[in-house]
Amino acid sequence: VIKAEKFDGPFSCLMHDFFITKNHALFLFLPLTFNYERIQQGQSMLMWEPDLGAHIAIIPRHGNAKDIIWINTDSFHAYHYMNAYEENNKIMLDAMKSPQANLFPDKSGKIPSLRENYPRLTRFTFDLQQKKLSEIQLDATPSEFPRFDERFT
Repeated sequence: VIKAEKFDGPFSCLMHDFFITKNHALFLFLPLTFNYERIQQGQSMLMWEPDLGAHIAIIPRHGNAKDIIWINTDSFHAYHYMNAYEENNKIMLDAMKSPQANLFPDKSGKIPSLRENYPRLTRFTFDLQQKKLSEIQLDATPSEFPRFDERFT
């Protein structure tokens, strides 16, 4: 570690992964929230709260927390990711996107059906100049634990 930055996120969540590209670090705040107080009330420590939205912090690797670019979008979830890289002032992030988090309840206590919410390989493209996010589904096959050809790492 040659540098550390501290910043506040919009809420406490299960941040299963983060990403480092040549010039940036990305942190995804997805609405699978983390709350110890719920355990004391007999509820799940993790809960799906889609009303919070999804928020992505993009930090220049040689900048600091005040340089964060925030991208806000509709709720989604991804436990596992394949790769992140930069190309033409854009960041591409390949993820196993689900419309909501499987395995954990929402506020009503309902756990979503995996059959209805199975992850699919999706490419998120972050346009850093326009501060916009676009996405395209790369494959319609329900799947998890993506891998890339490590001979090209």
